[in-house]
Amino acid sequence: MADYLIWDFDDTLGYRTDGKWTASLAKVLQIEMPDFPVEAEAIRPHMQSGFPWMTPEVPHTHITSAEAWWDSLCPLFRKTFRSIGLSADEADRLANPPMRAPWHL
Repeated sequence: MADYLIWDFDDTLGYRTDGKWTASLAKVLQIEMPDFPVEAEAIRPHMQSGFPWMTPEVPHTHITSAEAWWDSLCPLFRKTFRSIGLSADEADRLANPPMRAPWHL
């Protein structure tokens, strides 16, 4: 039996042309809160730090599963949603990892 790890950084094996993480959060808002007036560009400044790969000097040995991966990103998503004006409850609900959320991007 062979074990494989496939890790894709943006723009290597695949890529999105519509704004990457910023567009993903904007899409979540569009689906879940279509009346909330926000443009993707309002989200972008809040996504400039907080991702694990932005601090390669810090060991991320706690990220050992898909759930741990999403758990490490949720605080950034929550902070971003709060920064653009969502309530704490709304931000918590929308920051759920995609594998646990009812919407599909």
